[in-house]
Amino acid sequence: MGKMKNYMMDQQERFEDLLIQVIGQCKTFEEFVLIAHDLADGYDIDLPEDYLEACIDGIFEEYWTKKRKSL
Repeated sequence: MGKMKNYMMDQQERFEDLLIQVIGQCKTFEEFVLIAHDLADGYDIDLPEDYLEACIDGIFEEYWTKKRKSL
């Protein structure tokens, strides 16, 4: 069970790193979601759909919270 948990954590970290790299280029949440799913497919991110959605939502919220504070 420990190996599977480590694998899932590695996949999640890899996906979040990819999302962080592209979020600044997205103008809307919808665009970000589409690109995020393309990245997950293109980079063979092996996570359940609910994990993907949680990562997408979390990265988007964190990015825009920081962006608003900097304005």
